[in-house]
Amino acid sequence: MAVKAPRLIAPLSAHALGSELIKYIQHKNLSIREAAADAIAAAIHEHPSTISATFLSLFAIYPSAEDILEGSEWEPRNGLALAIKASAEEFSSSDLPLMFNFLISKGLADPEERVRTDMVAAGVEIIDQVGADHSNMLVPLFESYLNNKKVDDMHEEQYDLVREGVVVFLGRVAKHLPTSDAKAREILQRLLKALHTPSESVQRAVSECLPGLIPAIQSDTHETEKVVAEMLQQLLNGNAYGTRRGAAFGLAGLVKGLGVASLKQYSIMDTLKEASEAKKEPQKREGALFAFECMCDKLGRMFEPYVIHILPIMLTCFSDSSVPVREATDLAARAVMRNLSAQGVKLVMPSLLNGLDDPAWRTQVGSVQMLGAMAFCAPKQLSSCLPTVVPKLSEVLGSSHPKVQAAAKTALQQIGSVIQNPEVQQLVPAIILAFDSPAKHNATCLDTILGTVFMNTVDAPSLALLIPVVNRGIRDRSTETKKKAAKIIGQMSSLVNEPKDLTPYVPLILPELQKIVVDPNPDIRAIAAKSLGSLMRGLGEEKFTELVPWLLETMKSETSAVERSGAAQGLSEILAIMEPQKVDQLLPTLLEAARSQSSAAREGCVVLCRFLPSTLGDGFVRHLPTALPVVIGGLADDNEGVREAAFSTTRVFIDLYARTSFPVLLPAVEEGMFNSNWRIRQSSVDLLGEFLFKVSGLSSKLLMNEGIAGPRTTSEAEAAKIQQVVGEDRMWGVLARLYLSRSDPALTVRTAALSVWKSLVPNTPRTLVDILGPLIELSIELLANGDEDSTMMAGRCLGELVRKLGDRILPKVVPILQQSMTSPVVSTRCGVCAGLTEILEATTKSQLAVYLPELLPTVELALCDSEDSVRNAGGKAFGVLVKSGGRVAIDAIVPALINQLHDTEGDDRTLEGLKQVLSVCPQLLTDILPKLVHMPMDAFRAESLGALAEVAWADLQRHLGTVVPPLIETAAMGGDSDASKASQDALHSIGTVVEGKAVDSMIRELQMKMDVGEESACACRVIEHVFKSSSRVEWEQHAPALVAMLVPLLGDSLADCVTAAWAALNSIVAGFPKEKTGVLVRPLKNSLALVGERVYKESDGLSVELPGLNLPKGLSPFLTVFLQGILQTGSLELREQSAEGLGQVIAMTSQSAIKPFVVQIAGPLIRTMSDRSASQVKSAILKALGILIDSSGQGLKPFVPQLQTTFVKCLQDGSSEIRDRAAKNLGPLMKLSTRVDPLVGDLCQQLKSSESTGVKLAVVRALCSIFDCAGKGVSPNVLTAAGEAIATTLTETENDTIREAAAACMGAFLSHCSEQELDHFLRGGLVSGVARGSISWQERLGFALGLAASLCRAPDRMCGPSADLERIKSIVKGLCFALGDELVSVREAAAHGSHRLLCYLIGHHTSIVSSTLSSLLPGLAALLAGSETEGKVAGCICFRKVAEAECAAGVDFLSAHFSSFVPPLLLLMDGKGDVKSSSEYAIRAVMRLSKGDVSYATGHVQLMDRSTRSTLTEGTLRRLARKHGEMEEEVFEW
Repeated sequence: MAVKAPRLIAPLSAHALGSELIKYIQHKNLSIREAAADAIAAAIHEHPSTISATFLSLFAIYPSAEDILEGSEWEPRNGLALAIKASAEEFSSSDLPLMFNFLISKGLADPEERVRTDMVAAGVEIIDQVGADHSNMLVPLFESYLNNKKVDDMHEEQYDLVREGVVVFLGRVAKHLPTSDAKAREILQRLLKALHTPSESVQRAVSECLPGLIPAIQSDTHETEKVVAEMLQQLLNGNAYGTRRGAAFGLAGLVKGLGVASLKQYSIMDTLKEASEAKKEPQKREGALFAFECMCDKLGRMFEPYVIHILPIMLTCFSDSSVPVREATDLAARAVMRNLSAQGVKLVMPSLLNGLDDPAWRTQVGSVQMLGAMAFCAPKQLSSCLPTVVPKLSEVLGSSHPKVQAAAKTALQQIGSVIQNPEVQQLVPAIILAFDSPAKHNATCLDTILGTVFMNTVDAPSLALLIPVVNRGIRDRSTETKKKAAKIIGQMSSLVNEPKDLTPYVPLILPELQKIVVDPNPDIRAIAAKSLGSLMRGLGEEKFTELVPWLLETMKSETSAVERSGAAQGLSEILAIMEPQKVDQLLPTLLEAARSQSSAAREGCVVLCRFLPSTLGDGFVRHLPTALPVVIGGLADDNEGVREAAFSTTRVFIDLYARTSFPVLLPAVEEGMFNSNWRIRQSSVDLLGEFLFKVSGLSSKLLMNEGIAGPRTTSEAEAAKIQQVVGEDRMWGVLARLYLSRSDPALTVRTAALSVWKSLVPNTPRTLVDILGPLIELSIELLANGDEDSTMMAGRCLGELVRKLGDRILPKVVPILQQSMTSPVVSTRCGVCAGLTEILEATTKSQLAVYLPELLPTVELALCDSEDSVRNAGGKAFGVLVKSGGRVAIDAIVPALINQLHDTEGDDRTLEGLKQVLSVCPQLLTDILPKLVHMPMDAFRAESLGALAEVAWADLQRHLGTVVPPLIETAAMGGDSDASKASQDALHSIGTVVEGKAVDSMIRELQMKMDVGEESACACRVIEHVFKSSSRVEWEQHAPALVAMLVPLLGDSLADCVTAAWAALNSIVAGFPKEKTGVLVRPLKNSLALVGERVYKESDGLSVELPGLNLPKGLSPFLTVFLQGILQTGSLELREQSAEGLGQVIAMTSQSAIKPFVVQIAGPLIRTMSDRSASQVKSAILKALGILIDSSGQGLKPFVPQLQTTFVKCLQDGSSEIRDRAAKNLGPLMKLSTRVDPLVGDLCQQLKSSESTGVKLAVVRALCSIFDCAGKGVSPNVLTAAGEAIATTLTETENDTIREAAAACMGAFLSHCSEQELDHFLRGGLVSGVARGSISWQERLGFALGLAASLCRAPDRMCGPSADLERIKSIVKGLCFALGDELVSVREAAAHGSHRLLCYLIGHHTSIVSSTLSSLLPGLAALLAGSETEGKVAGCICFRKVAEAECAAGVDFLSAHFSSFVPPLLLLMDGKGDVKSSSEYAIRAVMRLSKGDVSYATGHVQLMDRSTRSTLTEGTLRRLARKHGEMEEEVFEW
C-alpha cells in the first residue's frame, strides 16, 4: 500500500498537474520521484475523475522507441512506473485496458532493467488491488497477448521480456480465481505450455506463478501425477535444450506448490537420481542437473536435506565427458552454494574436503569445482566457509595432475570474481601466482600487498585470498619475509569493515604470531608484538582470551631470555590498547611477578617495564612510581639475567624521563645508593652519573683519539652547569652520598663510586670542604639506620675523614657521637658505636690521648646499654680502644664495672657490660669469679655466672669444680625460687659452652651429684638441656657413660628425679644419630639388668617394674635404641644384645605403659624373624616376643596370625634354643586367639609325621604350653585326638627328653580333659601300666613320668575334692609298684610323684595322709637304702618336700615314722656330693630346723635309738640349722 500524501488544498487540473508534478516525476533522485508518485496518487484519490487525463499526460513523457535507442534518460520512465504503482487502487475497470495495454506494449519491453522491473511491479500491484473484481476481463487480455506470436515490430528479445511479464500477470490473476474454477486449470495448462518458450526469463516467470495454481489440481491426484510425469518426461527426454530447461523450472514450481514431501511422494528424487546415472544418455543427466539447480533456487533451504545426497552425483558429473552436462553441473553447483545455510555449508564441507584427498583425479576436480562454486554462497555463508576453502584450494594447486591444478586455479579465480574490494581485485593474479609457486612468488606478492594503498575496506573473500599468503609469509625462514607478513597482519585489522570477517582466521594467524613474537630477531619480535596489539584492538579482547595468559606464562617461563623478552614486548603492546583504568588495575598485578621465586619470572617482569614506556608513552609516567621499585629491586637479584634487564630498563627510564620526571627518579637513585644489597648500590652509583649528565644535557662519555668513547672528567664549567640544573643544596647532598659510597664494604661499589666521583668532581679537596656538613649529617644518619653495610660505610667514611682532616673533624664529630649515644633509638646508638670504632682505628695515639676522657664515658655507656646490639657494638669499640689505649682503657672501665656490679646487685646492664669486656679480655674472669661464687647463691649471681660463661667459656672451664657444685646445690634447694631457676639456667649455659676435656670434668661434677636426692634431678636436667642444644656434638662421645648414670635413676623413689632422668635419657637418644645408637645398646642393657636386680631386691621379689618406664612415652628412648640395633645389619652380638635388652625393658614395664608401643615393637620383631638372621639373634627376639606377649595383653591381638606363623615355622628350626622358645611362646599367644583347634591339629599331625627328634620335642613342648595357657579353648574332639597322640609319644619314644616333655604335656592335657578320658588314661594306661611288670621299661618309665607330671600339673583333677577315694587308692597303688620297680628311673619318677601326692593331700585331704604315707613309706625308705645316687637324691627330696608341706600346714605325720626313714637319711649324710647335701637338707626340713629352733628336733631325737641320738647331737642339729645354699630340686620339665 502506497503512503498517501497530505490532502491538497485545492483541486488540480490536468494542466496544473502537468506543470507542477511532471517535472518531479522525472527527477534524478529516486526519493523525489517516489514522493512525486505518492503525490499524484493522493491527488487522483481526491479527484478520481482526473485519472484518465492525468495518466495520458504521464504517458506522454514516455519516449518513442527511437528516442530510447538513442539513449534517452531512464529516470522519467521509472518515475512513470512508480506513479502507476502508487495509484493502483484508484483504477476502475474502464482504466485497466488502458493501463495494461501501456504496460505490455511499452513498459514490459523497456530495455532498462530497473524500469522494466518497476513496470512489472506496477502491474502486479494493480492486479493485487483490483484483480479479484476484474479477473474475467484480465485473463482474456493476457491470454490474447500470449497467443500472439509477436507484438508490433518487437524483436525476439523484447518479445521474451513481454511474455515473461504477461506470464507473471496471468499467474498473479489466477491466484484470485477460485480453486474450483476451470479457468484456473486452463491458466495452469497455458503456463505449462509457456514453459516450452525458449526464453529462460519466461520460464523462470512461469515457475514463479505455478505454486499459486497448484491448489486447482492438488485435490485431483491423478491430474497431479500426470502433470508431474509430463514435466519429468520433458525434463529427461525433451529433444530441445529449451524444453528440458523449461521442464526443470516447471518441476521446481510444481514441487514448491505441492510441498517438499512430493519429492518422495511422486518418486521425483529417485527418478532424477536414476537419470543422473544414465551413462549413455547425456540429455537425461543434463535434465537431472537442471532439476537440481531449479529446485535449489525455488525451494531454497527446504531442499537442503537433499543436497548431501546429490553431492556425489554432482562431483561425478563435474568430470562428465559431455560438455552440456558439465555446464549444467556448474550451474547446479552455483545454485546449491547460493542457497546453502550455514548449517548446510557444514554438512557439505567434509564431503568436499574428503574429495580433495580422493586418489581419482576426476573426483578431485569435481570437489575443487564445487568448492569454487562456494563463491556464490550468501555473504554470511561465504565468510564462514572461505577460511577453510581457500587454503585447501591453494594446496591443490600443487597437485601433480594438470586438470586438478587448472580446476583449482579456476576455483580461486571464481572466488576472486566475487571480491568487492577493487584493490584486492587487482592483486588476485599475484595472489594466485603466490598460491601456485609460493617459494618463487610469495615474497613478491607480499611486497605488492605492502605497496598497495587501500582506499576501501577489505571484505571476507578478500581476506580468504590474502590470509594464506600472509600466513605462509610468517612461516617463511626469511627474516624480511616474516617482517612483511607481520606488518600486513597488523594493518589488516584496520582495513576490515566487519571484525567478524577476520575472526575465523585468528586460530590460524595467532599461533604463528605467537611463534615469531619470541623470534631471536628483535625487529621481528617488535613487529609481531605490534601486530598482536593491532589485532586485539581491531577484533576486541574477547577474541583473544588465551593470549594474555600465554604471554604471561611465556614471560615467566624458564625457556630463554629471548622468548621472555618477546612475550613482555607483546604484553606491553596489549596493555597499550587497553583502557587506562584497566591498565591501572592490571599493571600492579603483573608487577607482582617481581617477587616470584622463579628468576625467569622476575626477569620477565623487569623486561616488561622496559617496553612499557615506548608502548604507553606519556601514559606510563603515572606508573613510574610503581614500576621503579620493581626495577631497582631487580638490580639486586641473584640472577645475572635479571640484573642486566633491570639495569637496561633503568637506563631506559633515565633516557626518557630524566628531565620530565626528575623529582621521581633522583630520589629513587639516591635511595638505591644505600640499599642493603650491594648490587643495587653499585647500579645506583653507575646510574647516578648517567642521570646527572642526562639532566644537564652533557654526554657521560668523552670522545678521545680516533673517535673512541671513554671515561671522562668534568671541567669546572661543566660541573657548574650540572650544579645549576640540579640545585646547589641538592648537588651537595648527591655528592655527599657519592663520597660515602667510596667507603662501601663492597669493592665493586667503591670502584664504581670512585669512577663516578672522578667524572663529576674536578677538585676533590675543595668539594670535600663544601659537602662536609651534609656528609657528617648523612654519615650519622646512616650509622643510625640499622643496616650493617650502611653502618660500616658511614663508619669507614668517618674514619677516612679523620685520617684526612684529623683535628678539623674530631671536634665536630665527637660531641655529635656523645649526644647521639643518649638517643632513644637503638639503631642510632648502634651506629654511634660502629662510627666510634672506625674513628678510634683512624685516630693517632696523640689524638686519642687528647680525646680519651671524652670517649671513655661513651664507650662505658655502650657497654652497659639495655640493648644487645648496642652492647655488642660497644664491645667492638672497647676492643679497639684497648688495642689503641692499652691498659689505660682497661683500668678506667673494668674496675668501675666490677664495683658497680658488687654495689648494685640485680643490675643486668652492668652484667652485660662485663660480658662484653670479657669477650674482649677473657682473662679478667679470675678477678670477677670470687665476687660471684659463694653460698648462699642468689638469683642475680647465678644469672651472672651463666651469662659470663657464654663469653668467657674458655677460662671458665678451669673453674668448673668451683662453679658447678654451688649451682647444683642452689638449683636443688629452692623449688620454684628465683635463685633455683637462675642456677639451673646457669648450669645449662655452662653445659652448652664446655668442650674438649672440660666435658669430662663437667660429667664428673654431675656424676658426684647423681646420688644426692634432688641434686640428681638438677644434674639430669643439665644433661637434657645439653643434648637438646647444638653443643651435643661435644657430649656425644660420652653418651654411653651418661646412659649408665641415668638408667639407675629411673628406679629412684623420688618422682622428680625419675622424670628428670627419663627426660635426659630421651634427650640423649633423640639427639643421637640413628646410625650411631649401637654404642648405647650395651650400657642400656647392662644398666637395666643392674637396676632391675636392685628394684627386685628392694621390693622383696614382688615387682621389677621401673617407675621411669611407666611414664608417658617412657619406652620411647629404649625402643629407639634397641629396635635400631635389631634392625641394623651390623654385628650379631649387637643385634642379640638389642633383642635381649628389649626383652628386659618390656619385662620392667607395666601393661598400660606398653600398650601404646605394641605395634611399634611387634612389627620390626616379626619382620626380623622373617629374614635370614643368625640363630642367637632369633633366639633373643623370640625371648623378647614371649615377654611382650605376657606383658601386652590384648594389644597384641592383631599380630596373632603373623606371630603364630612365625612360631610354628621356628619349631622346624635347626637351633634347639629357637625351637624351645617358639614352643614356649605359642601357649601365651593362644590366649589371644579364638581359633586354637587348627593349630593343635596341625601340631598333632607334625608330632605323628616328624622324624626329627628335635622337632618332635619342640612340638610336644608347644602342645604342653598351649594346654597350660589356652587349654580351655580346645574343643573336646581335638583335645581327645591330642591326648591320644601324646600318650602314644609318651609310651613309645626312646628319647628321655621327649618322654619327659610328653609326661609334662600329659599333665597339662589332664587338666582339661573330661572325667571319662581321665579315668580311661588312669585305668587303661598310667596306673595299671606301672602295676604291670610284664611291659617294657620304656612304657613303665613313660607311665611313671606321666603319673608324676599329672600329680604336679593336675592335682585337683587327680586327687581333688571331685576325685573319689578309689582313684586316689589306685594312684597310691601305682606309685607303690613304681617305687619297687627294678629300674631306678622309674623309682626316681615315682618318688617325685609320691611327694607331689603327699604334699597335695596334706593341704587338701589330711584324713588319708597317714594311710597313704604308710603305703608309700616302705618304697621310699628302700629308695634311700638303694645303691643308685639318683634314687637316693630323689628320696631325700621327697622327704624334704613332705616335711616342708607339713610345717607350712601345721601338721605332723612324718614323726610317727621317723624310725623308718631317719636312720637311712643319717647314713646318707656320711656320703659325698649331691647325696650328702640332699640328705642334710632333708634332715633339716624333717627336724624343722629352718628357723634355727632345735627344740622340736631335740624332743623327737630323744625318742629315737642310741645310734640316731649319737648322730643327731645338739651341735649337729645347730650346724644343720645354719646350713644355706643351693638345694637339689626336681630335674624334670614339670
